[in-house]
Amino acid sequence: MAPHGHHHHEPDEEEQSQRLNELQHRSEGLEDEEGFLNDKYNLLRYLRGYDWDVDTAYHKLKATLEWRQEHRPWEADCRYCEERPGFHSWRQVGIDKLGRPVVYSSFVQAAKHFTAEDNVQHTLFLMENAKKCMRPEEYRWVWVLDCSGLTLAACNPILARAVNHVVAEHYPERMGLVIGVNHGIFFEGIWRGFKLFIHPRTASKLRLCRGQHVDETFRELFPDDLREWLHQEIELNSQRHVSQAQIQFWRKPEQDGAHDPRGCPSYVSQYIDRYNKDVILAKINGNQTCKETRIHRPHPNIMQALREQATEKAASSTESD
Repeated sequence: MAPHGHHHHEPDEEEQSQRLNELQHRSEGLEDEEGFLNDKYNLLRYLRGYDWDVDTAYHKLKATLEWRQEHRPWEADCRYCEERPGFHSWRQVGIDKLGRPVVYSSFVQAAKHFTAEDNVQHTLFLMENAKKCMRPEEYRWVWVLDCSGLTLAACNPILARAVNHVVAEHYPERMGLVIGVNHGIFFEGIWRGFKLFIHPRTASKLRLCRGQHVDETFRELFPDDLREWLHQEIELNSQRHVSQAQIQFWRKPEQDGAHDPRGCPSYVSQYIDRYNKDVILAKINGNQTCKETRIHRPHPNIMQALREQATEKAASSTESD
């Protein structure tokens, strides 16, 4: 379940500082392998998520540290995507004007049948890697939910509850905003039911956009290259016959200048190309210096495609020598 209680007014800065100090002091003896408690913004998230109740925040934080040690989500992979490319389309595609990671998902590009387990596994991969693009003080992310191709199976409330449970318990206050586009009456009915068991503060973060309101929202939040990319991606995924290039969104387009479904140009150069250079090519050339889990990893199938491409290139250059 989401954090309990009703949303209170935030205490003033002095009171916030006192409560943060109290939580820091109480947390000192907790086992913390990865340095989770060194980031004061992690503590602030738990205080904000639980209405500044230090006692509740402490117990939830303690439970998260134990959960993180057991599950090691920072090493998470999505084996469902690895075994069946494109199983989940949910991927980071850019950064908004505030520095928040932006993720996009389309039902057209993903599998038609999901389970609670696979949804949770992919969510962990996504959230842990989104964190690596955030400034400490800007710890939230934005989700653009494209409802084109939405099916009844994808609206199973059990799936939503499983993901919501993990996110609410172990990633409080990470969700900045969900922007829903191409939704119909069907989705609105599902959403009304879903709102019954999530925190009102979480529910208030959904913005459903239609018509010109979509572009107004995108202009308000996103830099130009991401705004233009989203418009194009959404348009291509709403066609009656979606192209193979869009279905295989993890592949770099063959033609220069073609729309790249992997993400907007700045995301591709800053994160996908960097991962390729610093991890994949460095590993092949035997000069890898950075630990893979420390830098942002793009969607599992994007990494797979980059590895295949690099291996083929290395093999062909060996043959020609």
